[in-house]
Parts: sequence; structure tokens; C-alpha cells
Amino acid sequence: MNKITFKETLYTTAIKLGSLDAADNDKAILRLKKKLFDSPDDFDKKVREVG
Repeated sequence: MNKITFKETLYTTAIKLGSLDAADNDKAILRLKKKLFDSPDDFDKKVREVG
């Protein structure tokens, strides 16, 4: 479920920034991606910060 939430956040950010490349390089998305894979239990907290 966390990966789906991440993808939704990534694509929403891509729409805001104008491209998927820009979203992939966005600092908030990079932190979120790191949190997803390093400590998935804290992922939901980080998504709320970005969203």
C-alpha cells in the first residue's frame, strides 16, 4: 500500500512541476523515496508532510 501511495504522490508532484523528471529530482520526493525503502513504518508520517 505504501508503494501505491508513493506513486500517487510522485505523479501528483509531477503534474504540479510539469514533468516526471522534475518530480524524480524533487527534494521532498527523494526524501519520501528514501523513507519508503529505509524505514517503511515511518512512511505514512512523511507522506503527510509532503502531501
